[in-house]
Amino acid sequence: MMMRELKALSAEHKERESAREACINVCGAAGCQSHSDELKAALMHAASAQGYGPDTCAVRKVGCLGLCGAAPLVSVEPAGLLYQKVRVEDASDIVANLEGPGVER
Repeated sequence: MMMRELKALSAEHKERESAREACINVCGAAGCQSHSDELKAALMHAASAQGYGPDTCAVRKVGCLGLCGAAPLVSVEPAGLLYQKVRVEDASDIVANLEGPGVER
């Protein structure tokens, strides 16, 4: 691939990312792994049910978010929220509060 093609792909990717309203990151590291697939599916379902598509709200599995003792963890960007001990039942509330304030239990 030529350098100009790489630059064009990079610019296209940055444009898509900046158009998103939010990104929900589900920790998929060792401490969270046993819950991460189920949480991701629940968050994707909640986002879809609340009218968000993949272009407006990405839900992705990521590496360690730290705080393994408080697993499973979910972060929401750009709001800068970090949820600890997340349950599948929390998915709808997390999506409903993407811009903050955070969900409190």
